[in-house]
Amino acid sequence: MKSKVAWDRYLGGALVYLLNFVARFLGFLLRRDHAPAARGDITVIKVLGGGSLVMALPALLGIRREYPAFKMRLLTTAMVKPFAETLGVFDEILVLDDGSIVSLAASALRSLRRCYGSDTVIDLEIYSYLSTVLSIFTFARNRFGFFFEETGSRQKLHTHRIFFNPGSPLYRHYDHIATMLEAPIVPTQACSEHVFATLGIVARTVKPSGGRIAIGCGCSELSEERKLSPAQWSRHVFAAAADKDRDVVFLGGASDKREAEKVIAAVRALGSGGWHGTLSNLSGTLSLQDSLRTLAACDEFWGIESSLLHYARLFGLRITAFFGPTHPMRLRPMPWLAETVHYRKTLCSPCIHLVSMPPCHGDNRCMKWLFEPREESRDDEGWLPVVM
Repeated sequence: MKSKVAWDRYLGGALVYLLNFVARFLGFLLRRDHAPAARGDITVIKVLGGGSLVMALPALLGIRREYPAFKMRLLTTAMVKPFAETLGVFDEILVLDDGSIVSLAASALRSLRRCYGSDTVIDLEIYSYLSTVLSIFTFARNRFGFFFEETGSRQKLHTHRIFFNPGSPLYRHYDHIATMLEAPIVPTQACSEHVFATLGIVARTVKPSGGRIAIGCGCSELSEERKLSPAQWSRHVFAAAADKDRDVVFLGGASDKREAEKVIAAVRALGSGGWHGTLSNLSGTLSLQDSLRTLAACDEFWGIESSLLHYARLFGLRITAFFGPTHPMRLRPMPWLAETVHYRKTLCSPCIHLVSMPPCHGDNRCMKWLFEPREESRDDEGWLPVVM
């Protein structure tokens, strides 16, 4: 993953610099009408982060409903495709093969041929240079994208540039694109009903207390600093729970299976005074759609900030969430949700998505600090990053 990020930064950055002159010249020469309302097919670019697509659903579904006559495509990777399929928004999903530079270039050319003629491109990748390159080669009339630097050539390749403030909620930036396209922001509960219909799930009433618990202890390799340690899960989450007789199911992909096994082993090591309900590890044994059906049948979710958390909130489960390298402001407000969020501010949090290497160099102090007692001699911003 780090190699892919490096390729994006250096190769994508070089291409963006070169294309900037060509794009600005052609823009001056063609004098196209860039009124934001869509007049034809819409292409969305999102190559990393399935959870981000879930957060963007109210905006994406609003765009889909505002322009039902136009085809809506997604240009993405195999990692994100399963998440896109659960949303029931896209008419076509084009997959980039990012296994190597050669396969990426070949699959990009094939996908761009399918996207040629798109009227509007929405680039949801805030930090990627290569997504900007893909956007320009669709030759779309309008290209919506983000920028976060005051200067730089990347932002000039978009026809509609939206300033991304890392101190503002991410979902608000997604919503702003829909607003610019004169599309509604679909209410969260309507989005939930839409996803339930897409997955064939019958909506149910979540119990106010008790019931089965779903656990999301894993996340993508892009930002593993979000994880709690098995000892933290056992001592501070499971051991601290009031009702230890409930059944628990661990959900996630194949890469999360070993992490879940470690957590289960740590919980069982608590002995007779520990957890009494069943602990089932389904990570890697179910498709994403089946995992979500299992999640929807639970009453409560405990987990770190990951795609499962965003689905659990969408499904209306009772939530206990743990944040560190990311900030809870990323979450779309849902006043009716029974939700407890654990977060303590450190000087370097949030860091994910802002830097390629966390200031702590992997020593996720923001997560380790969650369960430590507060000290009067040290305020909540008193932990400094590690200097290497």
